Amino acid sequence: MLWATLVVAIICGVISFASRMYYAERYAVQAILKKVDGIGYSIDTFEDVLEEVAKVTITVDGIPDSRIVLVGLTEYESNGSFAITQLGKWRFVTTGSRFLGAVDSATGEPVKSNYWGGHIAVDPHSPYKEIIPFPINTVQDIVDHYQELVGYFDKWPRESEPGHVILDDGSVQKYYVLDTGK
Repeated sequence: MLWATLVVAIICGVISFASRMYYAERYAVQAILKKVDGIGYSIDTFEDVLEEVAKVTITVDGIPDSRIVLVGLTEYESNGSFAITQLGKWRFVTTGSRFLGAVDSATGEPVKSNYWGGHIAVDPHSPYKEIIPFPINTVQDIVDHYQELVGYFDKWPRESEPGHVILDDGSVQKYYVLDTGK
């Protein structure tokens, strides 16, 4: 009887540990969002070996049809970075050409790669922080300035005439917003 109890306790401990590891990203993002006042949220995940958080959709209390879609919140606690993919009806697009690790197989020389992204980075070194007229250092900042930000992005460049910022490596990144109608 003692052995059976011990075996069951060990199995329960292993299951509990495995569950905490499997859902670690979800739990980390939930901990971040619990500190943000005035929101509701949903977490979209995908499974690889472990469950990973794909994006977080936030609604702002008292603002009907509000929508903030964030990615990269798993980096938020460690280095203050995350990215915004949508705010209100505006979805963000970035494009450019830079060295992303590709090399010419014949020469071994680095090759610039074209890229397309669906977000703007918000981190301590983001060039977007210099052109957005409010401080956006936290998720709470986005919530607190939600309506002003939506109004600001009404005036952002569109695909036909994108804006541009200079990234840390000196490359140019073009940006614009798309109207999702939502």
